[in-house]
Amino acid sequence: MQIELAFKRMKSLTGLGYLKKKNPTGVQAWLHGKLLVACLLERLLAISGHFSPQETG
Repeated sequence: MQIELAFKRMKSLTGLGYLKKKNPTGVQAWLHGKLLVACLLERLLAISGHFSPQETG
């Protein structure tokens, strides 16, 4: 169940609903790029709770 929710969230965040490429190499590169963006977004969202907008350095 958690895997399904993770994929649904990735699909929502990155717009994985439609493949814009037709050839296998293009599809693979496009998906790798989208998955990289999804992983980076997940990481940024995870660490964003550790920072307060009120903090000054």
